[in-house]
Amino acid sequence: MGKKEMQNPQNIEHLKIEAITPYAHNPKTHPPEQIEKLARVIERFGFRVPVLVDEKNVLIAGHGRLLAAQKLELNTIPAIRAKGLTPDQVKEYRIADNKLAELSTWDYTAMAHDFTLAELETLAPDMGLSETDLEAFMDAAALTPEKPAPPPTRPPAMPGSTRT
Repeated sequence: MGKKEMQNPQNIEHLKIEAITPYAHNPKTHPPEQIEKLARVIERFGFRVPVLVDEKNVLIAGHGRLLAAQKLELNTIPAIRAKGLTPDQVKEYRIADNKLAELSTWDYTAMAHDFTLAELETLAPDMGLSETDLEAFMDAAALTPEKPAPPPTRPPAMPGSTRT
């Protein structure tokens, strides 16, 4: 069976925040601590993940990001307009978008290849890492071979050559 092509053109629009209507019955809650962390991430990296709206600008996904943008007093945010979804598909997507992410787990050994404990401790308050995450990371890091030394910025001199 051949691979199927998805027909999903996703043009990113920049919508005024006041033009976006949060879904009144959003099943996911966003505590102030999460909104504060999302706002810090947006400040640090920019607004990298657009919200998803329907054809009438009602929010489908991205309620937390919208609240963080409001906290930051942004005028516009990137949005993708989901065209052609039935009302039932929109309701189902709201659940899937949030719930499926909860099924993934962290690979702390892989994380240990990119970060030191000191780096993660610095990032923890803004990135939502818990004390349990840091402990699991320490356990994984203890089993991870040392990172290779970075390559030298200048190649070593060849025998018989001189450097200026």
